[in-house]
Amino acid sequence: MFAREFSLYGFDPSLIEERSLSPSEFLVGHGFSSVFVKDDKKLIEDLRRAGISVYLEVPLFVGDRLWKKFPRSRPITEEGVPLQMLEWYAGVNPAIPEVRNFCLDRIRKAARLPVDGVWLDFIRWPCRWESPSPRLIQTSFDDLTIELFSKETGIEIPYITPRERALFIIKNHLKEWTDWKCRQITSFVSEARDILGKKKLGVFLVPWRFKDYNGASRSIIGQDVEELREYVDVFSPMVYHAMCGRPVEWISEIASWVWNKTGKEVLPMIQVAEIPRPLSEREIELAIEAAISAKGSSGVIIFSFSHLNTKKLKIIAKKARSCRDQPF
Repeated sequence: MFAREFSLYGFDPSLIEERSLSPSEFLVGHGFSSVFVKDDKKLIEDLRRAGISVYLEVPLFVGDRLWKKFPRSRPITEEGVPLQMLEWYAGVNPAIPEVRNFCLDRIRKAARLPVDGVWLDFIRWPCRWESPSPRLIQTSFDDLTIELFSKETGIEIPYITPRERALFIIKNHLKEWTDWKCRQITSFVSEARDILGKKKLGVFLVPWRFKDYNGASRSIIGQDVEELREYVDVFSPMVYHAMCGRPVEWISEIASWVWNKTGKEVLPMIQVAEIPRPLSEREIELAIEAAISAKGSSGVIIFSFSHLNTKKLKIIAKKARSCRDQPF
């Protein structure tokens, strides 16, 4: 069975309040065995020498900066209009060749660092999902994406307006469109696997089962875990229960479902961020327990460092100590 792991997302040594502690002393002292950091080679080497596993997150198909850099990357929605930003979120079309190449270069850069693993983030078609009722819209119906879809599937799409072609596809070829969207994501992950070689490859998952939201995990965002399992070492569902309006038990349900579908290591990421409401100390403790007790779980990722305080750190350290010597 997998080794139990307590991981911290978004670690920034400059934010450590206990100035007398080195980054590794802070992490070990609070029960963390692994950490997600920025691309700081010296920090990475120092942490690894201390026996801490170090991971790098690579954000992919997201950001209005990519819209500006690659204008074709801004998705056209099923209403036939450019996708709008939703608060901070700007989804990017993952089928655009220049965007894919740019993101693969990001992964090549990450692979050159002495990290233990790389996690792919925003590895999906556009969707702002962190809500009990996410807005689910189909994208992308621009000329290039439709040309690629038609070429790869052999399905001819009438040369009509983006809104009309969206309606045509959704009405007549939704299954083929869904399968094609999933292949775009899976093929990208396959290329990332080749680049990373023996480094651990993780993927941050939207926490939806195939049945949730009428199959949106495939039809809207294109994440098919059964396809992805061939290339992924660790799946990390982002089980932010408060953001998604769910009870803490849901954390375990989602993580167990991922393991049942993939048979691969599952390292769930839970929130300690008090969004959109406060979290009690007991609730945080139960969330950790739900993550580490899920079938196939190798531990937990805490989201995130910037949302921690002394009380939350004590809870995590206590749970890490209690798990350290337990057989599982």
